[in-house]
Amino acid sequence: MPTLSKVLEPIGEICPADLSAAEAVKRLNASGADALLVEKDGGIVGLFGHREAIAAFADGSGPVGTYMRRPLPGRNVADSLESGADIMYREDTPVVLMTQDEGPLFRKTSRTVGIVSAHAVLTEIGKTTTDTASNKVFSGRRDLSLNVPVSPCQRACPIHQDI
Repeated sequence: MPTLSKVLEPIGEICPADLSAAEAVKRLNASGADALLVEKDGGIVGLFGHREAIAAFADGSGPVGTYMRRPLPGRNVADSLESGADIMYREDTPVVLMTQDEGPLFRKTSRTVGIVSAHAVLTEIGKTTTDTASNKVFSGRRDLSLNVPVSPCQRACPIHQDI
């Protein structure tokens, strides 16, 4: 299975954590993005999307930091697509921060290099599943009320041998 680096996207719209929720909703609608990444002290700390905008509906004067979804999970770009899909499912988030290791072996640091969306991960998993589906054995004819498997190669063969 491919790695998450295959579906890596650049970091999208960012808003500061002290911005009012009403202003963040305006930015969210103007950008057309699914969510805004919330930044505090130079690092991304959370996500403010349409779900959080509904929670802020009663009082939009509070800062985005109180309504944002946090912590935003992170994964390394070398991790598999399955691990990305797993963390999105467990944390109930549509986005995962992607980090890349830097530095020597015992002093590694990680920096944020982009994001991966659930849509991109599921699209790539779907492509991989579709590409390998031709290698699978599908259910075939019914002989004596038994389901006899017929592979795609057997179906395409000009010499139809009786199984």
